[in-house]
Amino acid sequence: MTRRFGLIDCNSFYASCERVFQPSLAQRPVIVLSNNDGCVVARSPEAKQLGIRMGEPFFKIRHFCRRHDVAVFSSNYRLYGDMSRRVMQILTLLVPRVEVYSIDEAFLDLSFLEKTADPDASYLKLIDTVHKWTGIPTALGVGPTKTLAKAANRLAKMTEAPFCSLMAPATRPERLRQLPIGDVWGIGRRLVKKFTDLGCQTAWDLARLDPAWVRRNFTVVQQQLVLELQGDSCLTLETEPTPRKNIQVSRSFGRKTSDRNEVAQALATFAVRAAVKMRRQQGAASAVYVYIATDRFQKEHQYHGAVAVPLDTPISSTGRILRAVTAGFRQIYRPGYWYKKAGVMLLDIKPMSTTAVPGYLFELNHDRPEEVRLMETIDRLNRRLGRDTIHFGSECAAPEKRFDKDRDDQKGADSRSEKTAAAWQSSCAFRSPCYTTRWTDLPTALAR
Repeated sequence: MTRRFGLIDCNSFYASCERVFQPSLAQRPVIVLSNNDGCVVARSPEAKQLGIRMGEPFFKIRHFCRRHDVAVFSSNYRLYGDMSRRVMQILTLLVPRVEVYSIDEAFLDLSFLEKTADPDASYLKLIDTVHKWTGIPTALGVGPTKTLAKAANRLAKMTEAPFCSLMAPATRPERLRQLPIGDVWGIGRRLVKKFTDLGCQTAWDLARLDPAWVRRNFTVVQQQLVLELQGDSCLTLETEPTPRKNIQVSRSFGRKTSDRNEVAQALATFAVRAAVKMRRQQGAASAVYVYIATDRFQKEHQYHGAVAVPLDTPISSTGRILRAVTAGFRQIYRPGYWYKKAGVMLLDIKPMSTTAVPGYLFELNHDRPEEVRLMETIDRLNRRLGRDTIHFGSECAAPEKRFDKDRDDQKGADSRSEKTAAAWQSSCAFRSPCYTTRWTDLPTALAR
């Protein structure tokens, strides 16, 4: 049986999510901004036609957007994440095997359509079902390999077609000649230049190379890429996500701050969120990396502090991770600077089921049993009732008073902390409601 891979991609995903709950935006240009409303990270087709580029700083096009009635939104990742979950759940209902590739992309095993009389009708039904059930438009690429499916998806978007198939070898050369080599999955800027110097301008030029020669002059990854473009499947569908070895949570602050308590609060919040992500994959961290930095785009005094704090044993307890982050922060903090960014990374994550660790041979889990139960309870309640329903004191402004040496001046320090508690949080002047994840933000329908 011939393998049949599909790559389904949500069109202008972030902008499409905003349009689902605001139908009046259907024909209006829409852009979505990055954290702190810095630059453009998503554009509707109408915004693209206006010439708005991906990564364009918003301050440069603010007046342009007003003149052309462009709808501007801050990133609403809770909404986008929930809409992504809904799309992926629908795909798993309709397709036997699904690999979630990103927030708006998934590889599909469509081999079950091999004996279908009209596969094209099945493709359209899949696209139509996702759109009807979620309101999100999608494009589908189909091919005998994952790389060809990705190429077909790109061709579908270039021609504004709902789907494109590269299953037929006879039509493949003509289609691949339409795809620039820079649009081939896995070809970055450096490789584009190298292959262009060799005369490869399109995906078809790349597919005609000798795989053995590519292996000798490049790497096995590029060899597999050429084989996949030739129709030989080298990459399998990964239906189970690969556990991450490192997990990082970082953010540029909404505005600069020189307040020690605020920077500590930010790091504590990042550490808590990283620990939650780690426990979702049943992992335990071997070390914690902490860093803080000033604004590198300003001419004022610059400082970047970072430290890795090793842990005696791999741990998953948020409380113990917070203690390591606090210890690291005390080592790298320098007064007198205005900080703009901070981050926490959990390093060398091990499975919690690890049984053989040097020096701890008989420990099944390196957190105490009561800590494990506590973390499980907190995570379960926050999933059910909403994030931060139960949180650690170090995530709040007031508990950070332990960093102030002068107890007599504590009242003033607390008032300063409360006054500027949100300094490290991202700016989001144009954020839409969390329509699907917050009761108070549920859309209201008025009947007349």
